[in-house]
Amino acid sequence: MVFGENEDNLESPAIEYLGQVWSFNRLKQETDKAASAFYKSGLGVGDVVLVGVSNCPEAIVTLLALNKIGVTSRWFDIRTSEKEIEKYANNSNVRMMIAFDMLMPKIETFINQTKIEKVLVLYPTDSLPLWGRFSPKADRKFSVHSACV
Repeated sequence: MVFGENEDNLESPAIEYLGQVWSFNRLKQETDKAASAFYKSGLGVGDVVLVGVSNCPEAIVTLLALNKIGVTSRWFDIRTSEKEIEKYANNSNVRMMIAFDMLMPKIETFINQTKIEKVLVLYPTDSLPLWGRFSPKADRKFSVHSACV
């Protein structure tokens, strides 16, 4: 895996994102935390998670963490229509969805017609340097959506 191949270089840059540099050590720590959280949420070998995030450190952490616990991740382009996302959700035995907050209006139109148990919402601004986190449109309206409620 990525970390085994770099165990002698854990302080070397693994991710460079908008001027921020994550070392392999930080990436490993974040991956381990995410894998543990996914496992504690009930995910494991053979489960499928639908993922709608892109181009940020959280996407890399998500991929590595799900892989670490044997979960299949099915990714979709964040520009995908709600009908296509619903089709992916219903045709893949998906237990959980991980998506950017901007996708929630689409997801909320069909989530109760799927077998998805939870939606974990990520905010792309979380990866931005401090100067990029302040936006008049920054809204933390969504968190974890239980599709069973």
